[in-house]
Amino acid sequence: MSRLRRAGGRLIGAWRARLTEDADASRAALALVLALLTFASAGIAGLQIEAGIRSARAAREAETIGAREVGRDVSARLQTSTDFGVYRRYASALFDRAWASREMPEESASSRALRARIADIDRELEPWVRRQSPLLLPPYFDEAANTVDYAALDADRNVGPAVRALEEREARAAEAADWGARASGYVTTLTVMAVALFFLGLATTMSGVARPVLAVAGLAFGLGAAAAAALITAAPHATVPAAAIDAVVESRKNASRADASIADNVLGDAGRELWQAAVAAADQAVAAAPDHASAYLARAEARIGYANDIVFSPGGDPAEAEPLLAAAMDDFRRYVADRPDSYVAWWNYGWAAYLAGEDRLAIEATDRALALSPEQFTLYLNRALARLSAGEREAAMADVRTAFEVAARSALDSNAIYLANVDYNLGRLVVLRPAQADELAAVQRRTREAAVALRLGRAPGEAGAPIELSLLELRPYHITPEGRLQPGDPIAEGTTIKAAEVVGFRLALSAPSAPRSVISVRVWVDGVPEAAYQTDRPWPSAARQTSLELVSPYGRMAQDVETGSYVVEVFLDGVTRGRHTFRVEAAEDAPAAFALDAPTLRLLLSQNRMTCSAPTSDDRGATTADCQTTGVDADRALTARIEGGADGSIRRLLASGPSAGEVGKLTRGFMGIVAQLVTPAAFAEDAARWVETSAPQSRTTIGAISLMLRSTDDRLELELVPAEAP
Repeated sequence: MSRLRRAGGRLIGAWRARLTEDADASRAALALVLALLTFASAGIAGLQIEAGIRSARAAREAETIGAREVGRDVSARLQTSTDFGVYRRYASALFDRAWASREMPEESASSRALRARIADIDRELEPWVRRQSPLLLPPYFDEAANTVDYAALDADRNVGPAVRALEEREARAAEAADWGARASGYVTTLTVMAVALFFLGLATTMSGVARPVLAVAGLAFGLGAAAAAALITAAPHATVPAAAIDAVVESRKNASRADASIADNVLGDAGRELWQAAVAAADQAVAAAPDHASAYLARAEARIGYANDIVFSPGGDPAEAEPLLAAAMDDFRRYVADRPDSYVAWWNYGWAAYLAGEDRLAIEATDRALALSPEQFTLYLNRALARLSAGEREAAMADVRTAFEVAARSALDSNAIYLANVDYNLGRLVVLRPAQADELAAVQRRTREAAVALRLGRAPGEAGAPIELSLLELRPYHITPEGRLQPGDPIAEGTTIKAAEVVGFRLALSAPSAPRSVISVRVWVDGVPEAAYQTDRPWPSAARQTSLELVSPYGRMAQDVETGSYVVEVFLDGVTRGRHTFRVEAAEDAPAAFALDAPTLRLLLSQNRMTCSAPTSDDRGATTADCQTTGVDADRALTARIEGGADGSIRRLLASGPSAGEVGKLTRGFMGIVAQLVTPAAFAEDAARWVETSAPQSRTTIGAISLMLRSTDDRLELELVPAEAP
């Protein structure tokens, strides 16, 4: 070891002697500094190369994630559509079976065989559907409630993976940008280092005052470059924790399911829970990555989505939405500070401000969104609402006109969906903001006219054209037993009708002269457009009168219309020409006297050695069917006459049979069985016992059924009718 020390000392001494052999110590020091800075430059160059490699790698990963997601997204959406199509076909088969079972005559042997075969097919179809689509499997199928959660499947298969891919791609892109910035920073430090080396090298050739000046300058540049390189190396990397990405994905999935949970625009408990879960997941994302902009955007959009559903749900309390709106605006402010080029964020920021009553902020934010995306026609409508609220009526109506001009230029199919949403929101705002009700109603009218005109391929017309229709008469449609539509009495403006047996409507129109126009009819129920009633057709040539059938496919299958507040509007060439409003209420159900309906009783009797005739109907839909013991002469047969209503209920039942001898005992037993079948379970035994033990000409009431036992000639009869019937 001592030998090594001595050898090292001799080597250092020899090197020092060489450096100072010209007796210039400052030049030797400069040479040493030059060597050290040259070594540092090499290290910085290595860091720059590594940063460039990492930047390129992260950029490639981002591109790979994007390309892979495009293929995955297309495949997943196609598969989801296929799954839904399979389920729809299965649901359609079940619907068809229910309809066939209801419509096919029960007494026919061929009908029974066909019904049984249909049931077999359905049983065979179900396992096939389960193999083809997860929609009939947990967690998307609730067997107890017999419901399918399509939104959950869509969230798991489409929304979640898409959001994850976007988050991961942006994270890789941010990483690439970070490494690229580092590489650029290293290049800058290398440039400064080169200047330092130049000054120091020049200083070694100088003498006098020039040497220290150049030496100090070179040393300053060199140390500054080295310090900058150290700071660049020590700076934290732009990384997003996996926990933050997971939380953002969960928030977006819950928000997607919450959006789909809205039924008839009503925010229910399930929707509230999903929105709250979306906000909570976004809170976790913010906590995991306080600098992650997407976490703030996810939370902002969950909050504005929740608040929006509260405000626009019928009966919703805007006061409940106020803290959500305030918090959403804070998150939007935080997000646009980092991402000022996001027109969607500015859009929703402006809408949140409008709902919160901050009209000037709403206008400014919507201005920013329009500057970034001037072809979004709904932005003009949003700004129009904010301007109306701020008292700028002329500017607001100018925005309305511009909105529809932009919509006409784009001619997108999705415009109809957005216009329908705007229409519904305007209807709610008319109620929520009575001080602006007239202006909001005018915007709603023009929105509806624009929707009709755009569907017809026309430019939206001006509102307020004179009404040329001299008659606007609306009648309810009923279906006769033969399946024909039969109009009822006219529905007066603003009145209420009962939904019972109303399957649609007949609209009669008359004009003083035959207009050469396209007539359009739209129907809203509780503010929601009903596509089944949508009608567009030319006014009949040379005709001054015309009528239209507003009947949905379900109505043609004898299903009653929906209950609610109806608005029927008539347009000629996209301009409002008539309006009719009324309500449809559920008919009060009559007390259920009989435990069975008429078709079920006919089926039971036909399955127990009786032959039943096909039911006959009168002009009011009342039915009558006669059943008789199979293969027995009429005078010895047991019979039953079933009189029913148009809704299938039993209105009157008459059972009879011979009263003499052993056959009389059989008659009593038969009538007791019939009474037991049709009487509610709590009274069935009492009814059978009364029939078997009572003398003719007796009468009683059991439950809601009145029973009368009579004897005529040699036959015994039992009549059963609802107790309240005369």
